[in-house]
Amino acid sequence: WVIDLFLFGPEINASVNSFSALETTNKGAWTPIQAFDAERDMRDFLNKFPFIKNRFEVMADPEKRRVDANFTGTLPGLRTGVAIGFAF
Repeated sequence: WVIDLFLFGPEINASVNSFSALETTNKGAWTPIQAFDAERDMRDFLNKFPFIKNRFEVMADPEKRRVDANFTGTLPGLRTGVAIGFAF
């Protein structure tokens, strides 16, 4: 029998993430300038995170007043846990 205890260690994850923001204050579609501003604000926000900086797609939907961002790639992380098994 094997008990493996890993308390705190680094890991690399394959990640697929999506983020969506919806404006609820206005009625009606965004103008092209408003859609551009919303997309730019989303890019500025996501570029603050060093591991995903400039590695995402951002799309604005003026009709729904919504901005979507998608990320696919690797991300670092920390892990902890216990594994119990049988060695033969």
